[in-house]
Amino acid sequence: MPRFKCRLCRKGFSRQTFRHDYYDKRPASNAPLLELLTSGVGLRQSGRCLKLNVHSVQRKLRKFSRTCSKMHDNLSPKLPPHRTFLLDEEETYEGASIRPLTMPVLSEKETWFVVGTAVGSIRRLAPLGTARRERQDRD
Repeated sequence: MPRFKCRLCRKGFSRQTFRHDYYDKRPASNAPLLELLTSGVGLRQSGRCLKLNVHSVQRKLRKFSRTCSKMHDNLSPKLPPHRTFLLDEEETYEGASIRPLTMPVLSEKETWFVVGTAVGSIRRLAPLGTARRERQDRD
C-alpha cells in the first residue's frame, strides 16, 4: 500500500485512510449488510444472516450513517439554484396504527437526489364510543 506525507503537517496517510471500510475486520460484509438493513431486516436478524455480533452490526450501521451524512453534506451545497424540487409525504405508523406518523421527503426532480427528510406525529382520532378511540385516549 503506497504511503503519502502531508507537506504542511507532515502527517502520514495512505489511500486506505479515507475509505469507508478503513479498520473494518470484515469489509466484505458491508455491502450485504447495507442491503439487508435498507430492505427492512432488523439488526439482530442481519447479524444472524451474516454471522456477525449484533454490536458489530450496530457499529457498522453508525459508520454507514456517518459516511452517508458526510456525503450528503458534501453534495447538498453543490445543488444548482435553478433546479426543481419535489415534496412527497408518506403516512405510516409506529408500533401500532393508533400512533400515526408523517414522513415528508424533499427530492430533486431530475436526479431524485434526496435533499431532506423529517418525521412528525399525527393525532388521528377514531369515532367516539369505539374501542379504538378508547385505546387512543389511554395511549
